[in-house]
Amino acid sequence: MTEEIGDESPRWRKWAREPFVQFLILGALLFAGHAVWQRHMDYQANSIIVDPEEMERRAILFAGENNRTPTEEELKALLYDYVQEEALVREAKRLGLEEGDTIVRRRLAQKARFMLEDTVDIAQPDSDTLCAYAAENPDKFAKPPKRSFAHIFISPEGKSDAVLRDEAAKLLVSSTNTEWKTLGDPFMLNREYRLASYPDVAKSFGPQFAQAMFALDPQNRKFQGPIESAFGLHLVRIGETIEQEMPDCDAILGTIETVWRKDQRDAANAAKIREIIDQYEVVVD
Repeated sequence: MTEEIGDESPRWRKWAREPFVQFLILGALLFAGHAVWQRHMDYQANSIIVDPEEMERRAILFAGENNRTPTEEELKALLYDYVQEEALVREAKRLGLEEGDTIVRRRLAQKARFMLEDTVDIAQPDSDTLCAYAAENPDKFAKPPKRSFAHIFISPEGKSDAVLRDEAAKLLVSSTNTEWKTLGDPFMLNREYRLASYPDVAKSFGPQFAQAMFALDPQNRKFQGPIESAFGLHLVRIGETIEQEMPDCDAILGTIETVWRKDQRDAANAAKIREIIDQYEVVVD
């Protein structure tokens, strides 16, 4: 008996060293592992697992909206809402409803952008850096120009463009020797403005009027125009003017740093998104 055992034992060890036998054993282990993993995935796919942290998050949202903690019945309703939402999301995915949906695409892009943005540490800038930045971007920090002006309004109601322009030309001539307040048509807003800024004028009359009005010669104290607005035509007389003024850098360092940091973050975020885009070949068909 001892000799038989001694004869058999080396034979099994010899088989175990055979590559084919090792391949079979490895294949069996992989097959068993895959079966276990597949059962786990099937369980995950066919189960809605309610995460306690998710329920806590929903309870906190409920408390914030209602200024009280939810009751037991309300917690059950929150639970059902979560299960219903998850089930419908899975069904939508199964049907492929997310494909080609602009709203879904934008929402996913927003979430990805949110994860990417503002993860870069911005170094603390010194005053020289901030003052140089302000000098390179005066429109972000300068006080806007202001104009005092009066205007004569010509309503377009019931008039062709040719008639409207002809009337404006005649009123322009009359404005030199006639009390200007008696000329033109009634206007729903003010006829005179005291040191109005560009944004204020654009808000009241439209950007086209503001751009044209601030381009008029401020030294010319007669009526000029006509200038078109959202209401009609206007003859404009410029009064007191204040040109764009840049504040002293040291006085607005805090404001400059806030804007500078935003620019730095925007540039860093744009670079990250560009890195992702560069991973793909963009083909325009």
